[in-house]
Amino acid sequence: MKKMAGFITIFVIFIVTVASFSKGEELSSPSSSQGSSEDAKSAKKKPDLIDKTNVQDPALKKILQQIEEKLAGINEYSYVVQASNIVNNREIAHYDERCFRRPNLFFSKLTQTKHIFLDMIGSITYCVVDGKNLWRYVQNAPGSGQKMINRIDPNHRLPLAEIQKLIKRHETPKIYKYNLKRLQQAGYSAEDIARSGTLLKPFGQCYMATLKLDRQDASGWVFVAKPNIPMMGISLLRLTINKKDGILRKVEFLGAQGKVLSTQSISNVRLNPDLSKTFFTFSPPAGIEIKDDTEDIIQSLRSQGIQPKAQPAVQ
Repeated sequence: MKKMAGFITIFVIFIVTVASFSKGEELSSPSSSQGSSEDAKSAKKKPDLIDKTNVQDPALKKILQQIEEKLAGINEYSYVVQASNIVNNREIAHYDERCFRRPNLFFSKLTQTKHIFLDMIGSITYCVVDGKNLWRYVQNAPGSGQKMINRIDPNHRLPLAEIQKLIKRHETPKIYKYNLKRLQQAGYSAEDIARSGTLLKPFGQCYMATLKLDRQDASGWVFVAKPNIPMMGISLLRLTINKKDGILRKVEFLGAQGKVLSTQSISNVRLNPDLSKTFFTFSPPAGIEIKDDTEDIIQSLRSQGIQPKAQPAVQ
């Protein structure tokens, strides 16, 4: 069970991020790579980025207001996330290049750099949110199929035909599709689950009634809070936010006795960089089966204790 805790934590973070893109203003399909200034104008009306409703401390609320004011002028950005997660005393790590544009466009290229299974090292997952769907394109590294066979069949009992079939399946790219409108209809959205999908919502995974300022210095604030959704083995989050720009720079997931079980470090931050719209489009390659995983994600959210809430009718 302890071995599974790390996997479940990673999965919860992923599905909440998926759900956090399921609500947003309608955005027409892009037709030019020069349109970021027009998109910025269309995003004039910005929702509250930090839910301060349950924050009682006036001093803390003032700091959150300062952060929100810094974030309000950001319409798009790019950054890198380096994540490390301890599973059964072994490290899983990845390097993730991300882009975001208001209200709900997203790009990610995640490369697995460390894993407890050798056949997962080097795998690349592209994630694109185009305003209507979230797409995941998964490609395991060349040669990883044989490593997978060595792991699952150490005594070499599988017939050759079965081995070849498993290797082909493992190394064949996979495409998954998640319909954002359906997620919203099911009661899952950024507003109702968590605001964790973007740097503009730094406290998205926090139960705000428990948020406290742990410490600060000239460069940043450090906050602690309980997570607002169940995360197996995780009892506390610790967040570091840069004072200059209000951008989240580090998230630590703490277990019992304050032990750090998972870390996300954020670097290479570029604010309002005039990103190309090609980041936020996805054309599935021919010949690869597309699996619509929307209903599976909804069931996964529910099984993790993330309950849907009533939503306005989706037009």
